Amino acid sequence: MKTAPLRARQPTNLKDPVTRALKADFDAAHTEGMRAINEHDFERVSKAIDRERKLIDEQKKRIAAQRAKQATRSR
Repeated sequence: MKTAPLRARQPTNLKDPVTRALKADFDAAHTEGMRAINEHDFERVSKAIDRERKLIDEQKKRIAAQRAKQATRSR
């Protein structure tokens, strides 16, 4: 029996170049972190996690700015 394919949580065609760059950086940091876990190099794991958190914070700031911008337009 085959299972249904999983849908992506986010659209695959990100139009904003900054968002694309943040996603690419996050994916690279995550890949590095997973590689470090497999190699039991926990110092590198820690650095990768810190990098991921920084990128998530940057994306949260961008989202907040976009929401504020939209809120002022709808008034």
